[in-house]
Amino acid sequence: MTFKVLRTPDELVAFRYTIPPGMRVGYVPLGRNPNDLDARALRTAKRTVDVTIVSVYTLEIAAAREDLEILQQAAIDMAEEHDADAVFAPRDRSEIYPGKYATRISIENEPNLDYPNHLNAETLIVKMLSGTRPDVIFLTAGNLFSGVYMRLIEDIWRNSSVQMVSHSVSAED
Repeated sequence: MTFKVLRTPDELVAFRYTIPPGMRVGYVPLGRNPNDLDARALRTAKRTVDVTIVSVYTLEIAAAREDLEILQQAAIDMAEEHDADAVFAPRDRSEIYPGKYATRISIENEPNLDYPNHLNAETLIVKMLSGTRPDVIFLTAGNLFSGVYMRLIEDIWRNSSVQMVSHSVSAED
């Protein structure tokens, strides 16, 4: 499979539909600043699943607009270097949330995960999981949203076969 950089949700969904049934899909949401833990997650994904999709959109919550392009390119380079199959890296939040966006998801009794200039993390994660439809999610201890992924998988995708793999600072390949 040729490495692809996907810039819109439509491109992500179209890519997902090119994957033949029966192939296992892994989803790797990269953290704020791609690092060794992210590289481990990518290596583990490559060994574990048939197709690896990386998301770098969440970098927007941590980066000023002028830094986003630099951070995204570093993440794209890391994903390509570790043989990911596709990277979802939209250039602008309007590609994710066109026009007026009224749907908002939140986890009861959890801290508010809203960020300036960004919708809440729960809504973004549901959109990403819906677009990637992964069999396995590869998270790192540095991912601020690990707990959110776990709660959403438990609550929304309870009867699915989605697995979660987590890497910590002490994890070895």
